[in-house]
Amino acid sequence: MLHFVVTNDQNPVSDEDIELVFGPFDGDEEIVRVQSDDLAAMAADAGVFPSRGQARKNGLEGPAPHGCMVRVNNTVEKGDTVCYKGNRSELAVVGKVQSIDYGQGRILHKAMVVWITGPRVGRKQLFDHRDLVKVEK
Repeated sequence: MLHFVVTNDQNPVSDEDIELVFGPFDGDEEIVRVQSDDLAAMAADAGVFPSRGQARKNGLEGPAPHGCMVRVNNTVEKGDTVCYKGNRSELAVVGKVQSIDYGQGRILHKAMVVWITGPRVGRKQLFDHRDLVKVEK
């Protein structure tokens, strides 16, 4: 998970402050220091979009809401083998996991899968991550 911290001459932030606000860290958390609170810049820095312009085309404009912290715990990751709602007769591989923010605290977590067994073999499909069950190998 990425945490964005706006730090510049007007808003200096120390490592102790970051640890106090976000800590303790687990192994998959990372701090990204940015100069501006622009949503498009943050999305480009995080790798969600290849550029700020592409992020703006997808609706990320203006400043980020201050004091807003969202913790996302996705149940599936890229490369996981999954089935839909426990139906183990059809298996798929997760190709992409993304979060879509519709504003006002409404965030959807989606996963793009490619079916590897069953009648939909080779087809791509988008699901809410809560509908997918990770299959143990």
